[in-house]
Amino acid sequence: LVAVVGLEQTFFSVEEDVGLIQICVNVSFPEIDCPIAFPFEVLLSTADGTAVQAMDYQPLDVTLTFEACETRRCVDVEIIDDTVDEPDEVFTYTLRRTPDLDPRIELNPVDGQVEIGD
Repeated sequence: LVAVVGLEQTFFSVEEDVGLIQICVNVSFPEIDCPIAFPFEVLLSTADGTAVQAMDYQPLDVTLTFEACETRRCVDVEIIDDTVDEPDEVFTYTLRRTPDLDPRIELNPVDGQVEIGD
């Protein structure tokens, strides 16, 4: 194990007029400072729950590239403020491996949820 890559925050509770939330991914090195001398990539995407993409939030499906020794990358997700009176809704976001990710890099935690209040 040379690094652990994981979501910085696994739960957000926001109002729909918040505008943007920032989902960040952190890298930690459990044994020594920065043993990775090469860039690597992970995938980050959203999925509908009771909240629906393009109606309640803008979907995300990105590849995050970490340079050697980089420890944090963040992306914005837009929360859409609509005029519909509705109960709280949720969507999820997930961190995934790319096919060529070094097997010595662990992903944890990988799942998160956003709760949108009306």
